[in-house]
Amino acid sequence: LQDVPISITAFSAEAIADANIYDVRDIARFTPNINFQSTGGNGTGRFMPNLIFRGLQNAIPLPRSQTGAVFLDGNYVLGGVNAINTSDVERVEVLRGPQNTYFGRNTFAGAINFVTRNPSDTLTGAIDVQTSERSMNMVNASVEGPLASWLSGRLAIGIRDKQGHYVANDGGRLGSEETNSVAGTLM
Repeated sequence: LQDVPISITAFSAEAIADANIYDVRDIARFTPNINFQSTGGNGTGRFMPNLIFRGLQNAIPLPRSQTGAVFLDGNYVLGGVNAINTSDVERVEVLRGPQNTYFGRNTFAGAINFVTRNPSDTLTGAIDVQTSERSMNMVNASVEGPLASWLSGRLAIGIRDKQGHYVANDGGRLGSEETNSVAGTLM
């Protein structure tokens, strides 16, 4: 930030927890000049999202021609960004404006970079359980610490289940979502 003047919004782990930010949709709600459409182009479901930075978007938003991109620890994520959540994230960086020099393809309008946590040398664990009146349940658990004198590890598990709010004619629920994640890191 001191070397390159860019427009950035950064969320620390504490800010993410305080604002109850879970995924890219929540990041877009808390970041100026960003809109997130969970279905982009002609696709259906949650696998072809469309990120819109500063109102810039393609006429036909396909994953290969996006103007904004999502990265996980600096690695480009093609489609499926709905599955990335903040259960094991140290910080999230939202960079608005052209990022082609730093991040490469599909970042003409901006980039979102999720940076995961590194394991510590102290044995610690955490669990977070949330539920709501609208049938949304979430469990995040992590454990980290030394595995050997030269190796530390971290394991994080996240489960989120949201029951659909609408009932179809056949009795099925519409809008239900379920996300399960397991992340492990060795250092």
